[in-house]
Amino acid sequence: MQNGGIKIINTINFLICIVLFAIIAYVVYQHVYDYEKIQSVKNHFELTVPKKYAFETNTNAVGEALSLAVWDSETSTYIFAYAYGKDGKLKEYVEEEIESVREDNEQFRDVSELSEKIINDNIVYMYSYNYTDEYDDDYYAKILWIDGQKGDYFLVLECLEAEKDTHIENLDKIANSFVEL
Repeated sequence: MQNGGIKIINTINFLICIVLFAIIAYVVYQHVYDYEKIQSVKNHFELTVPKKYAFETNTNAVGEALSLAVWDSETSTYIFAYAYGKDGKLKEYVEEEIESVREDNEQFRDVSELSEKIINDNIVYMYSYNYTDEYDDDYYAKILWIDGQKGDYFLVLECLEAEKDTHIENLDKIANSFVEL
């Protein structure tokens, strides 16, 4: 009877280990393999985005400065990015820009403080705000000015304000995935 009980306990432990392994494998898959890389039109940089977004690219909108324009119409999530030459005055320009945004309180709300961090060896100046578009939809926008080695970049990540809590973690991951090519 004791050997039979030990066999049952060993079998249960084995099954628990298999279930735990399957759960861990699924979580790793979601965090490692459920992403794809997208590049700017002129290959200035790339971003890693979750595959859960069905991003469409608007190549007609891309021009001299606009190097990436993608959106997911189902979630109203957008990414726009611009690439500029380097002039060594990005921080000054960003400080002037955020002041201009703060002063336009008819269009922009809840403007955050300017913060600075390093993403993949690039100095990044960030802030966010909420705004209402021409269709009366309220959006949350995360703004990044990136002081790259080869150029300066302006990255805008947007989602509906009401959906911000659903998308903010993914928007942060996308922002943190910036790699200059």
